[in-house]
Amino acid sequence: MRQSLRQNYDAVVKRVADTTQQTLDEVNSMPATTSMNTSFMFGSTHILEACRGLDELFRQQADVLPSMQRLDDDVKIAMNSVAKIKEEFFSVVCAKLKLVSELQSSIVEFETHLGILKDALAYQKLQFAELKHIELLPQDNVEDPPNELQLLKQRCHALERQVETLQQELDDQHKASCHCDDSYSNSSRYMELHGWSRVSCIEDGSSLSASVETGPVGPKFPLVLALAATAGHSGTMNNSSEMLKENDTVRRLKDAVYEKDSKIGHLEDANSTLHDTVRSLQFSMGMQRNWLKKVVSVLNVENVDLDSAEGLHECLMHIEDKWKECTAAAVAPPLAATAPAAPDVSVSSDADASSKIAFRSFSYNDLALFLPTFAPTDVNAPKIYLAFHLGCPNRFLSDESITTYYQMNTRYPEYILGRIVFIDERVASERDNPYRLIAGTTFFVLTVTFLVDF
Repeated sequence: MRQSLRQNYDAVVKRVADTTQQTLDEVNSMPATTSMNTSFMFGSTHILEACRGLDELFRQQADVLPSMQRLDDDVKIAMNSVAKIKEEFFSVVCAKLKLVSELQSSIVEFETHLGILKDALAYQKLQFAELKHIELLPQDNVEDPPNELQLLKQRCHALERQVETLQQELDDQHKASCHCDDSYSNSSRYMELHGWSRVSCIEDGSSLSASVETGPVGPKFPLVLALAATAGHSGTMNNSSEMLKENDTVRRLKDAVYEKDSKIGHLEDANSTLHDTVRSLQFSMGMQRNWLKKVVSVLNVENVDLDSAEGLHECLMHIEDKWKECTAAAVAPPLAATAPAAPDVSVSSDADASSKIAFRSFSYNDLALFLPTFAPTDVNAPKIYLAFHLGCPNRFLSDESITTYYQMNTRYPEYILGRIVFIDERVASERDNPYRLIAGTTFFVLTVTFLVDF
């Protein structure tokens, strides 16, 4: 419709242009006297034709809207009919799609079953191929196959007979020859080259295994041994399904045994780790007890039981008392007795609390007693100091503290009494294990300020 309107508009414009040009040409060709009269006539004619074209164009434009409405109504009717048809066929399409889905599921199940049957057929063919070997065996071997021990005995007897035959030949040669030594050496060399030795087949299993190992033993006939395992059960040879069930049962039992063995292995590893930990703790406690005995002997503390917790606590109390006496004697002024000051109860109680040696737990500003973990033969050899404790192991004195003391005194003390100023918590690993602990063990490195050392 738009194209037809455009064509009409172009036709009217062209007509007006042609008539205008024609009028101008006629006016120019006429004389001047008559041009005025004719120009009005041609102009009115051209205007009339242009108006007629415009009227025709307006009529066509007026017809466009009704035609568009009619086309819109036709389109609506067609779409409604399509919607009705779609609604009618929707249920049919859904049913067809559901049927197609069921068919696809059936095809997948069929392919799965077909694959299982193919595998079963291949396994069955393999079993039949193995069973074909039974037909080639003698009937007595099929009915009553020999076991492995009997086969080994037979091989041993055959080897003995062969050795006896060779020995007889060598004896004959020995009799015919005058050189006994040469004959004997040749016979020995001949037997060694052929890998034979004189064996005596005894019914005992140990002697039988030894004779089999010294002589050249042939194949053990694995098929015969397999038949021997199923001797007396002909049904298992004929029914492959029962064989499959037995194989599955054996496989499950093997898996269970393997899991049990693995669990036992893990438990044994854990048990060995615990034993190592207990041994290391016992060693540390023994070393601490030995060094504590030395400290007790140096301080002249009597009637101390180091085998019980109460005795250890009492020993520490005696060590604290000795330390207090030494500290008081070193710090007290010479004229303190002449001018005694009034004691402060709160200050004395705080001093007593801060002067106690910590051994059940360690924190900042606690007083700790450190003992060397071993006694090297060289006095100047470096030592590792472990905090005396009860139930909280792996508290080591830092290397900085030990180095500082050694630089100040050029020796390593028998024990160190110091106040904790820093605690570094670490975990033993392959890269960080200065004290050779078990991997994963948590240990603490304590930095102290020295108070008393011997």
